[in-house]
Amino acid sequence: MTASLPGLAKLAFDQVLTTIQTAERDVAAARSDAAKITQSANQERNLILAEAAALAVERRTEATTRTAGIAALNTQSAGSARGALINRVYYERVGALLKKAGRVDAFDPRSGAQLNLPGRGE
Repeated sequence: MTASLPGLAKLAFDQVLTTIQTAERDVAAARSDAAKITQSANQERNLILAEAAALAVERRTEATTRTAGIAALNTQSAGSARGALINRVYYERVGALLKKAGRVDAFDPRSGAQLNLPGRGE
């Protein structure tokens, strides 16, 4: 005995096999693309993290450098002369910052008092 399929059944079976193979190929390609995208995203994430860490170190170093003078005064000076010296350095630096500002608005959250200081050009 020999098994035989009608012509249309064999054609339909072959089409199903072809469709399954095409689908499996497409799924494999999609997985490959997803792996590439994931790898690229991980590399970009690592780059962003490295740049952020470097920037954080740079900013911290800059802040430490900018405040080194006051920190040194704080540890070296003693008594009322120390306080006066620290205040003088503070006001010199704050004055330079305020000169750059267009306007400074200060509010006391406890009393609601306001201080408005016009800056350059006002």
